[in-house]
Amino acid sequence: MKKLSWLFVFGIIAFGSLGKPVRSQFLAQGNNGDLVNLQKLTCRELLRSDGEDRSSILLFLHGYMSGKAGETIINAPALAELTDKVIDGCIDNPNQILLKVFEANR
Repeated sequence: MKKLSWLFVFGIIAFGSLGKPVRSQFLAQGNNGDLVNLQKLTCRELLRSDGEDRSSILLFLHGYMSGKAGETIINAPALAELTDKVIDGCIDNPNQILLKVFEANR
């Protein structure tokens, strides 16, 4: 039941994030709207984002990294621990590329 609860929570977060654009300074105007370049997004930009944007970015990157690794199981405690490591790494190195911090802590 606990696993189902976490899945429900992540589903609500993901569904609630749909259609809400990220409004931070790392956006670049593209042909089809706003684009975020994950190879340039820095820790400083994550830390300066408001709570909703920060949550959306972290949720997306968790999904991106899980998909890249071929993972099909959501381990909420492990994701929370990874989020803490990423935030700590970003506080220590705000100019670091966020994607690299995720990769280093996975």
